[in-house]
Amino acid sequence: MIKINTSIAILISTIVVGCATIVSGTTQQVTFQSSPDDALIKVNGRILGKTPLTIRLDKASGQTLTIEKDGYKTFTTSMDTSIEPMFFGNIIIGGLLGSTTDGISGAINNYTQDQYIITLEPLTADNYTSTMHLSKREYARRFMFVNYKKLKTELSINSGEVIDASFELLDISDKNKEEATEQMKRDILTESEPALFIEKTLDRYLKTA
Repeated sequence: MIKINTSIAILISTIVVGCATIVSGTTQQVTFQSSPDDALIKVNGRILGKTPLTIRLDKASGQTLTIEKDGYKTFTTSMDTSIEPMFFGNIIIGGLLGSTTDGISGAINNYTQDQYIITLEPLTADNYTSTMHLSKREYARRFMFVNYKKLKTELSINSGEVIDASFELLDISDKNKEEATEQMKRDILTESEPALFIEKTLDRYLKTA
């Protein structure tokens, strides 16, 4: 009778070892979305793809999420984890061996957030000091290119935040804004390619590098 009970106990212990691993697995599905989309997703420096993206990630603590897109501030946050509740059951039922198995496999962890919906903040003239590795002309070029469609729309109604930021980058004073607006409206109609319009504007208003 003692031998039978011992065998059953060993069998039960074997079945429940790594119970959290069996129930929840070592990976978790995580969704990344951004506005605007097509932003680069990195986890601990490893490129996963571009938004929108749903992917299964290995459960690991201490990871950092980075979402990047030209013309926008880089978004960075830690991917917090919590301990999988089944892990504690593993200690009680499976003992040290079961809990160790989950710790090694990553099943002990569970991402507390499995969906990231991020609104990226556009770079503006106010952010210029944080990107001093670029010349002012190059920064203005990139800003106008990324925001070209919105700039074109705002020029049609003679106002908007992109126009204001562009004027600041181009060193256009308040007294010259009306004239500059009309000039840019003419240029944007005559130049079919955004790059040509931008270079003409830079040459006209921003002589220095």
